[in-house]
Parts: sequence; C-alpha cells; structure tokens
Amino acid sequence: MHNLWIGDGGTLAKVTERVFTAILRLTPKYIRWPKVAERKQLVDQTFAELPHCLGYVDGCEIKLFEKPAKCHEVYFSRQRIYSVKLQVVCDRKLRIRNPVIGSPGSFHDSKVFKNSSIGRHPEQYFAGEEWIAGDSAYPQSTFLVTPFW
Repeated sequence: MHNLWIGDGGTLAKVTERVFTAILRLTPKYIRWPKVAERKQLVDQTFAELPHCLGYVDGCEIKLFEKPAKCHEVYFSRQRIYSVKLQVVCDRKLRIRNPVIGSPGSFHDSKVFKNSSIGRHPEQYFAGEEWIAGDSAYPQSTFLVTPFW
C-alpha cells in the first residue's frame, strides 16, 4: 500500500498513465463509428423525426488545472479560463460515436469540427443522405445540419 503515496517517485503519474492506457485499449470496442448496417438501423429508428440523421455533435471545454507553460494564450478561452476542447458525436441513445479532445480552448467549435476526421473526411463517415445535427456554432454542410432562420 505504501506505493500509492504521491511523493514516492512518480507513482501517481504511473498509475494514471496505466489507467488511461487501459481505457484507450478498450476504446475501439466501445466507442466507434457505426458501420453501414448499424447506420441504417439508426436512420430507421429516427426517420419519422429526423430523416437520415445519424446523431448529434456538440462541444464543450475542459478546464485545465493551471496555465500551460508553453503557448498558454492559445488555451485561454472566451470563457476566460485555460481549457482544452472536447467535441462529441453521439447517437440517439447517447452512445459516444466520435470523441475529439485536445484542441486549445481558444478554438471555436467550427474549427475543432473542421480539423476533426469527420470534418476532413466526411466520405468515410456518411453515405447517401446521412447527416448529423449540430448547433449554430457549426458550419452548415450536406452532412452537418444546423439551425437556420
């Protein structure tokens, strides 16, 4: 039990790294973009409300404990905190399908999306009339529908 003390030469950092490594190994099993057959099921389940919709995207900020040592100004967000961005696409059952984390807090949601794999390579994620819904912070496109007035 003595190995869990914080000041014993980095044990806390080692345990944290091991936990995150284990979680990341399991990620492909539980967090994945749906294949064609599953996308068809998702579309069928929501067709009456949102025809061809696969899910929803939104972003948030994760506050950093302290100011980063390098390039700290890029992590300073409009909420006046140091943070990184988290963007998640989830389906109608709120299953996480595509998380993106790590963009600096000063980045707008639209920039985070454009830099994501979905934003750069939508043809790998959508077929036909499939799309996801986003709020007004996101750019309107054939595969991302946002509110319009």
